[in-house]
Amino acid sequence: MPDELRAEKSFPSKPYDSLKNKSEFDRVYRKGFKKHNPFFSLFVLDLSKEPPKEKEGFKDPLSCRLKDRNTLCLLGLSVSKKVGNAVKRNLIKRRLRSLVTRHAALCQGFALVFVPRSDCYHLDFWALEKHFLEMLTSIKDYMNKALKDLKKGMTHTHAKQ
Repeated sequence: MPDELRAEKSFPSKPYDSLKNKSEFDRVYRKGFKKHNPFFSLFVLDLSKEPPKEKEGFKDPLSCRLKDRNTLCLLGLSVSKKVGNAVKRNLIKRRLRSLVTRHAALCQGFALVFVPRSDCYHLDFWALEKHFLEMLTSIKDYMNKALKDLKKGMTHTHAKQ
């Protein structure tokens, strides 16, 4: 068959990229905002507000991955064996990836790490989505409030000097 007649296989690209190594996960755990509920913990690091680390010949891997590709956010899943067997763990991971894909606009510019608990398996997709959206919006509200307070504090210190 001639090359002109072949149909191109184009799959839609994922709106997220995954966190690759322990240092990236640790950075989100250490510097990110945390929110817990009975089903999972969510750690969120806003990469747009964090200054990139650039040294000689070294680029910040998290910030660069968002800029270099068409990814909107970075996703890390930490599902331990306490959650269940491989079938249960993979089901939870598929559901969480699907949630991030469905709500990519809300996750834009963030590095997210999910740590599901064993009760997460018993939730259906729609209940999991409800908890995910509640946690993400509350974290975003908290981050915006903290940023405003920080700006107010900075203006007050400049006014005193």
